Amino acid sequence: MWRPRPSCALLSVMTLFSLACATGTPPTDTIGAAERSITEAVQADAEPYARLELYLAREHLAAAQTSLEKERYDEARDLAEKALVEAQLAEAKANSARAQRNVTEIREHIATLRREIENASTTRR
Repeated sequence: MWRPRPSCALLSVMTLFSLACATGTPPTDTIGAAERSITEAVQADAEPYARLELYLAREHLAAAQTSLEKERYDEARDLAEKALVEAQLAEAKANSARAQRNVTEIREHIATLRREIENASTTRR
């Protein structure tokens, strides 16, 4: 009677396990979220404020798509998540810069109003 050797059984189990890992779920949702986030960052005018982050997001997304094509789903998911985070950071930097610009404009308006009030009060005297 033939019995499989433990090393053959172990090899079979390891092969099945690696195949199961390789045939996991493609991270299409994560890649889609990264694509949308990059688009939103661009629409938020992030390019002048977060050029590096947008570049990294695009690079990570391209690498994620390549990994997806090669069925390296875990790698693709990790890269897509990095792209998503970089794009979100780029959008946040753009929003922050816009807010800073608004604060500066409001301070300038306040200074102008103060000068006008001072001028008006000195002409009344």
